[in-house]
Amino acid sequence: MKARTYVRLSLLIPLLLWGICLLFFMVASAAVNEPVSILSTSVFEWIGRFTAFYVFGIIGWILPYILLASLLLSLSWIWETRILIKVYAFSPIAMTLLTLAFVNLLVLFPWDGTSPANPYTGFAYIGQVAQ
Repeated sequence: MKARTYVRLSLLIPLLLWGICLLFFMVASAAVNEPVSILSTSVFEWIGRFTAFYVFGIIGWILPYILLASLLLSLSWIWETRILIKVYAFSPIAMTLLTLAFVNLLVLFPWDGTSPANPYTGFAYIGQVAQ
């Protein structure tokens, strides 16, 4: 396999891992009828908890990842392989920054219309006195 092909196919790894975790979570949740406690110490319960966070955590990372992956995929057609490998080495940092920005935007501007900047939620604007 050529390096350029591997670089392009490597963008699918997080999505494939999410699919595997989703399958594992579905099978594990069908097998367990009782809720998992936070104080559980079994190795399998910790693995189940990790897959649950990864499976439901897609809400926080799917849009930034699609943005980053589409950018990296488009650059893979333009730049040479040597430069791409260096850019891909720094992509976890870019993904971290994009995910943090996206999650902060979700918190500041939620879909239900309530936000700290909304005067109807009980928070005052900067420089105003709360009534």
